[in-house]
Amino acid sequence: MMDAKEWGNCAPMTMTAPDDVPASLRVLNVTYHADIQYGGLVRSVPGLCLATNSIRGVESEILAMAGKDERSFDHAFVQLKGKVLRERGPRGFSDLLAFGTFARVVSRFDLVMVHGIWAPNSIAVSLASRLARRPYIANVHGSLSKWALGSKTIRKRLYWWAAESRTINRAACVRALTTTEAEDYRRAGVNRPICVIPNGVDIDLDADPSLFFSQYPELQGHRIVVFLGRLVLNKGVDLLCEAWKAVYARHKDARLVIAGPNANGTEAQLRRRVAELGISGSVHFPGPVYGASKASLLQAAELFVLPSRSEGFSMAILVAMAAGLAIIITRECNFNDVAQTGGGAIIERTASALSEALDRMLAQSTAAVRHLGQKNRERARAVYSWQIVARQAIEMYQWVLGGSRPSSFPIL
Repeated sequence: MMDAKEWGNCAPMTMTAPDDVPASLRVLNVTYHADIQYGGLVRSVPGLCLATNSIRGVESEILAMAGKDERSFDHAFVQLKGKVLRERGPRGFSDLLAFGTFARVVSRFDLVMVHGIWAPNSIAVSLASRLARRPYIANVHGSLSKWALGSKTIRKRLYWWAAESRTINRAACVRALTTTEAEDYRRAGVNRPICVIPNGVDIDLDADPSLFFSQYPELQGHRIVVFLGRLVLNKGVDLLCEAWKAVYARHKDARLVIAGPNANGTEAQLRRRVAELGISGSVHFPGPVYGASKASLLQAAELFVLPSRSEGFSMAILVAMAAGLAIIITRECNFNDVAQTGGGAIIERTASALSEALDRMLAQSTAAVRHLGQKNRERARAVYSWQIVARQAIEMYQWVLGGSRPSSFPIL
């Protein structure tokens, strides 16, 4: 386990600061997991820290509870010199043992951002913050959605009633990524003020598709539809495979790329099902893609699909928007921007609805589909750039510390 004295600071970037940012505003972010295989949270939290650090006078640091096998960290986590507390024994027991480290560390900061629930570390760091008289902000990242609560229902409800609800209802405020998530908070009995601030995204205009095609030359010249995310059934990737059979029968020039880290043997299940459907030649599994490889894949594709059963706020959708892709998602993704931009479709979560939406999109020319994607990129730049989200977060921090009520985002 790393000691708190080993923590480093991220070098500041260049960006004009609001006049009312204190000379030194120090924020500690505590997360559950650090390895990139765990998806959105381990990317969005370091991204937020880097973005807020780009404003003069703000210092955000990150501490992650991590299993013994977690070694692959997001580039933003590395750039932040993020610190990791390793397991010592069973996961829950190890998290509670970390209370001593939290107690030593939190007093160095003005406030604490607690990310994630259903793990004792969120309770431990919240208690340490209260003892040190430091305000904390709770972030559940979709963990109170109806679908999430439907998994291990009895155990979660008992844990919520006995511990987690009290922790969240003692927070200075809570942050929701969407108004839908704010409704999840209220339905669960959270009575604290809710600040609705989304995740942010980098707007990358310089990616080159040639890197992807050099790795997969057999896809050159085909129309690429991409799924990007952890290969778990919650993401609806099994539904996508079922829908693709009918799509490929009508669009022989199309190829489906299912990219992401394998989880619980899901990739093997999908490969078997694709073989049974007789579409193996049109479906490709490149595994996890990161950094330049991911950016190149997104530039090679023209259409992004996420038929998820539940999402808090999908980083994959944001990244696809920023890359200028047209988008097809299910209503359960809770991402209405696609309807606002007209850059794709929001559908019911059925194989028939998904295949019909894919068919309609691929019936258009590549130029027409890419035009739809540009609408999404413009929306991402205007609403979800990290510069905008960072300023909203800092307004929230200042409000919690006694400043004026923010006006750049909803408080419910």
